[in-house]
Amino acid sequence: MISYLGCEAAREMLQAFVDRELPMVDQVGLESHLRWCETCSARVEDLRTIGTGIRLCAAVPGLHAEDPRALAVIQSEVLTRIRAERDQSLSVWCRDLFADMRFLWPAIGATAAVAMCLFAMTSVNRVARAEHPYSMADRISTLANPGSDRNPLQLDSRMLAPRPLDHGLSLDLLPAEEVVFA
Repeated sequence: MISYLGCEAAREMLQAFVDRELPMVDQVGLESHLRWCETCSARVEDLRTIGTGIRLCAAVPGLHAEDPRALAVIQSEVLTRIRAERDQSLSVWCRDLFADMRFLWPAIGATAAVAMCLFAMTSVNRVARAEHPYSMADRISTLANPGSDRNPLQLDSRMLAPRPLDHGLSLDLLPAEEVVFA
């Protein structure tokens, strides 16, 4: 199992990693860390760029660190790296989004159309769900509740209202189980 490496522990091993002096176990752990950590990956690239500049300076015979050509080579490498990082920065990416206005107006139009469709859909849904008086849904709900204020129950001569028992069978004569039902 590969052990977890934090950025602080990884930074201590970067120079040995670039020089290929790490033991295999540490190298595998550091490579897994570099897959997800962009900061440490950028540091490795910086170390490699510096190493390349130093090797170029040493490879050219008669070129010393104080020599203007050596400084020009190192400066060229560093400036190339700075330009590459600037070209990949977030501000440049955002500026490039608005560089070609042909894509901006259709995007704004499509966004406005989606917003209008959502507004129209919610308005129609709100209107359709409202129960209007004298609609079929209102009539059905009114008839489903007899005895309410909207559908009062009126007694007429054909209906017999329940009356208390004054005479006849008394509830005392019935068994206890049947009294509940009576």
